[in-house]
Amino acid sequence: MPNITSIVLLITVFALGLGFALGFLRGFNRSLLRAGLVVASLVLAIAFRGAVTGFLMDFDLGGETLKQTLVAAFSDASLPVALQDLVMVLVEIMIGVAAFLVVFALLALITWLVVYPICKIVVRKGIHKRRILGAVVGLAQGALVAFAFCAPITGLAVQIDKVSDLELDGKPVIEVPAELGVSDYITSAPGKLYNSIGAGFFNMLTSGKTADGKNVTIDDAVSIVVTVGDIANTVTKVEDSMNVMTDASATPQQQVNAMQNLGDSLVSIGNSVDSLSNDAKAIVNDVVSAIKDMESIELPPEVEDVLDNFDISSIDFAAAGNAISGIATYIQKTDDSFDNDLPVTSEDVNKIVNGLAGNELILSLVTQGDSVPTLIEIADEGHQQMFEDAIAGSSLSADDKAALQQLFGLVG
Repeated sequence: MPNITSIVLLITVFALGLGFALGFLRGFNRSLLRAGLVVASLVLAIAFRGAVTGFLMDFDLGGETLKQTLVAAFSDASLPVALQDLVMVLVEIMIGVAAFLVVFALLALITWLVVYPICKIVVRKGIHKRRILGAVVGLAQGALVAFAFCAPITGLAVQIDKVSDLELDGKPVIEVPAELGVSDYITSAPGKLYNSIGAGFFNMLTSGKTADGKNVTIDDAVSIVVTVGDIANTVTKVEDSMNVMTDASATPQQQVNAMQNLGDSLVSIGNSVDSLSNDAKAIVNDVVSAIKDMESIELPPEVEDVLDNFDISSIDFAAAGNAISGIATYIQKTDDSFDNDLPVTSEDVNKIVNGLAGNELILSLVTQGDSVPTLIEIADEGHQQMFEDAIAGSSLSADDKAALQQLFGLVG
């Protein structure tokens, strides 16, 4: 199986080489003519992409259109409506990309075989063909053709690589054959080049609308899937981390590792959320709500209550992650098993308390269950007072303040 790097390099070298050679043979005038026809083919392919996609989605497949067939398939799979809409947009976008590539290839071929010979009657070679200038124009034309094909390939490779890192229940969401070399291509010179110059073109080419009119690109859609998957995985990590922190046999290093891993996960989610558009954030809310209502998923009642009014824009995942990581730092600064004589500061304590206090969902996950766990034992009276002052200064309810006091071992 050829890998993506080889395919892209082959397309690039072939397009540049053929463009250069034909440009040299045609001379400047006719090379300029051919380049203009290629540009026109590209513009028309972009313009007709939506119409061709609509035609294909409405294509009759024995009494049902392709779109109706897909909707029925998603319904049979018991996917929530919000997920059906997202998957349907993804399918339409992928069909649109394929439609663009096919239409562009056909138009480029037709203009070469039919339009170009006719136009040559008007566009003369000139007394001096200026072959070198023709070769330069042909090279530019070849670069445009290579870009038109390789930018979408690169964009799709980037999105596939994002999803390939996502795991649910310890299993990858999709299995990407190693032979394709997706990750290697993205970090290669041609991958970096096409990604840097073609990202905007790819996003324009892969834009669509959900059934309720929200704008979404394939980059948005993949980021939504990754973000929702990370949230689902983090719910499990919260439970695992709490088990470590409440396990009497766990070593301080194990506790630090548990808190640091959970904190890093929350910060990663925060970074993903920050990159989402407003419409994409709204879709995340819809998807989370849909997943919550799925019968196959059981959540603690207190978590369900929070998810009923879930709004990803109101959750500062990064602050919560830094708060959890701050607990790991506190343990390292105060436990004798660590070689660390740095003092605990009020900034350290405020980061921990405020990061949790400002995130109702995260606080509910950490304190879920019949009894609130104690994450850290605070022996120093000065530290206790800093935690008490930080909790008292928050805008939390009395119950949430009591939960935080329990989390930090301030009450018996």
